[in-house]
Amino acid sequence: MNINREFLSQRNINGTGNPCKYIVIHETDNYNKGANARTHAKAQHDGNFADMSVHYYCGSDGTYQAAEHTCKCWHVGRTYVSNPNNPDCTNNNSIGIEICVNSDGDYATARQNAIDLVKYLLQTTGIPADRVIRHYDAKGKYCPRKMMDNPSLWSDFKAQIQGGSSDVTPPEVDTSWNATGTATCTGNGVYYRPRPTMNCEPYGQLNKGNRFEVDGQEKNGWIHAKVVDQACWIYKDYVQYDGQPAPTPDPTPQPSGWKVTGTAVCTGNGVRVRSSAEFGNNILLWLNQGNRFEVDGQKSGEFVHINVNGTVGWMSKDYVKYDAAESTDSNSSGNAIVHDGQIHANNFSGAGIATDGIRGSATKKAGIMVLQVALNHDYNAGLTVDGIRGSKTDAALGNHYVKYGETQYLVTAVEILLMLKGYNPGGVENPGQFGSGLKAAVTQYQRDHGLTADGVAGRNTILSLIA
Repeated sequence: MNINREFLSQRNINGTGNPCKYIVIHETDNYNKGANARTHAKAQHDGNFADMSVHYYCGSDGTYQAAEHTCKCWHVGRTYVSNPNNPDCTNNNSIGIEICVNSDGDYATARQNAIDLVKYLLQTTGIPADRVIRHYDAKGKYCPRKMMDNPSLWSDFKAQIQGGSSDVTPPEVDTSWNATGTATCTGNGVYYRPRPTMNCEPYGQLNKGNRFEVDGQEKNGWIHAKVVDQACWIYKDYVQYDGQPAPTPDPTPQPSGWKVTGTAVCTGNGVRVRSSAEFGNNILLWLNQGNRFEVDGQKSGEFVHINVNGTVGWMSKDYVKYDAAESTDSNSSGNAIVHDGQIHANNFSGAGIATDGIRGSATKKAGIMVLQVALNHDYNAGLTVDGIRGSKTDAALGNHYVKYGETQYLVTAVEILLMLKGYNPGGVENPGQFGSGLKAAVTQYQRDHGLTADGVAGRNTILSLIA
């Protein structure tokens, strides 16, 4: 097994003493050109990753080891669901492997390098094959994305590490070329993709006036083109052929019962459109910043009902910017972050409050209960969890504080308290891990409330959060 170890380090780890009970498979989700295994390993070595680290990176450029097995790397992180498949897998007892998905690499090769690495690790570490799991299995995160989107890839991965052979056919990417003419892009931020579908990561973007070759192929409304020596597909609505008018697209067939009430734009990149208003393996396609769609006014929890060129689905309201006066939050549903914080408060403290997204007296009381539970866990305070800020709670808090890099239940409390105030800490763990997302949220809260903006959650910040 050829493993490059030139970038081994102990950067950004949680100490040593890893018993290596699991192997956890991830994907980088970094589609930038050049974001290969060597680049990631060097970035970790150089200290460029503030709140993550793994043991190995596998790309089409090879396999790089970034940390010794004894290191406890930050790769599993927070829990995304209440009952993950392998809840006992943590940062401190697992080996993390990232598979690179850079657009100028070959995913099939990167994935095979990861399979070969895992085979080697099974032989040399004694970890059983049934403890080779996905990030999803450990914490419920939708990762590794490509193998979550195509479960047969994961089944094949598991079969190969146990001695089976691959029966997965790589997705077809047509790279043949025979130019028949030229054309011009008619829009800005138009993606060109490896396959004639929105359900794949793009190679890049074109803007109005950018020119390219065409070869006469068209599939399902997509034009086969060549952009800077890259064979690709571009949606026909943005293609103006040279020497003739652009083809007039057929009206987009509208689904039965669709009643448009307005239009909106996506504010993020890689935002998933789902077949149902829930998280899981139900992705229809991805949207990127600037992509436009229709809305019909329907909302369900955190999701908005949308129509993208005839494909109807659900999208997180956090990435929807309406063109007209329609609000991203209805009065009845309250604030989405507060809503999630109420769920966490109930789970952590047993508060039993309504999850309506409204910060009322019951939610404020639940915040104090969250703090009391954390003080009991961390400092054996012996507080009655009643949601009343009395002298005992005040004394138990004392001058305790939490800051970047620390792991304890008071961190969990700060995460939940921020959410109950409408601030997004980037997740909630149990016990909490004070990462860069939480530090940014604490700092912003402090600025907004006239506190010292040092990113440290001390007594004054915590008292403000429960007020």
